[in-house]
Amino acid sequence: LLCAVLELDLRSRATLEARALVLRVEILLRGLEPVALSVAAQRKSRSAGMGTRLLSLVAALIGEVDAAEDASRSEESVNANANASTTEAAEKRERASAERAGALDEIVRSEEVYRDAMVSMEDEVAIPLREAGVVSEAEWRVLFSHLGPVRRVACEFMSRLTEAMSSEGDAGAAVAQVFLDMIGYLSVFSPYVNALGEAQAMLAQLSSREAFVAWRQSVGASMPRGQGPFSGLEKPFQRMLKYPLLLARVQKNTDEEHESYAVIAEAASAVQAKANDINEKKRQAEQRARLLEISQQTWINDKRAVELVVPSRRVVEEGKGVLVWGGVEEAVEWVACNDVVFFVRGGGGAVKQRRRVLAVLEWKDVRVEEVYGWPEVELEDVVRDVVYAIGFDGEEECERFVASASASERA
Repeated sequence: LLCAVLELDLRSRATLEARALVLRVEILLRGLEPVALSVAAQRKSRSAGMGTRLLSLVAALIGEVDAAEDASRSEESVNANANASTTEAAEKRERASAERAGALDEIVRSEEVYRDAMVSMEDEVAIPLREAGVVSEAEWRVLFSHLGPVRRVACEFMSRLTEAMSSEGDAGAAVAQVFLDMIGYLSVFSPYVNALGEAQAMLAQLSSREAFVAWRQSVGASMPRGQGPFSGLEKPFQRMLKYPLLLARVQKNTDEEHESYAVIAEAASAVQAKANDINEKKRQAEQRARLLEISQQTWINDKRAVELVVPSRRVVEEGKGVLVWGGVEEAVEWVACNDVVFFVRGGGGAVKQRRRVLAVLEWKDVRVEEVYGWPEVELEDVVRDVVYAIGFDGEEECERFVASASASERA
């Protein structure tokens, strides 16, 4: 057994089998060492020395085997880490690919649902309502005048997306190109969205009409539970806001080195810009509508303040505060528009308590000492002249009024 061990090329064969054999020899020699030393002491033979040398040799071989095993384990650890990194990267790519495919699939599936909703809205609600005669033509136009173009774009968009998904090459690039090709047509969302508030207000107004309520209940009875004839009114606006989110998912899960990344990023950016533009136009339309509403509720002398309404003017911010002018504090409401600010006093239904405009001033020429409650505006001087705000023909007439008015009238 010892000869066999010595003949092994353990320096080049650091295997588990060799290691096991060396350990067996070590155990054997350690057991024989006391015997060998005892015999050497009694017989003065060379057995003890030979046993000691063999033990040293085996110990040296064990050291070499250990070193080889450590190197092997180190290499295996490096390989394992490399394999783990490679596996992790592969799994990450696989997840991104699955997420990307899911996003593309959701674009098409949700577009189909949206297209069907627009077709149903026009064929099953808008046209039958017009033919039923329960609303006037003007009322119908408030509700549905912009539906036709939105439906046609939805049908065309769905057709192109279906073709893109079945085309050769990368589906992500094909879908992105559809968005770029259709970006101009998405402008049809803007007039629809801008008129949405007015349509909803009209719908609320019609809900008090018995004939309309009966028709709505009759049509709604054949629709899926939880859906009504007009539940799809907001879908175009919701759909336009959904497009950037879906494309962002596709872009996020497309490697920047991928050949399709550039066109996908371009489409995502273009659609986001279009959505922002439509949203901003909707906000401005709401601000103009709010100005019209205020003008109908506010008076200048004995007339409604419709002269405040001009095409380019819209309400930016409103608030309540205290207007200080001539040393007198006046509780007011202030309405800040994009070009002027006006102050309103009063309220209620009686003539004496009507909301009245106190002053209309340009932003650049605000002559107010201070307005408490009006944020981020520095005000100077005292308002001494509200001639055009309260309807006087000129300063002389205003002065004659002030001279002859009582203290309460002047206030």
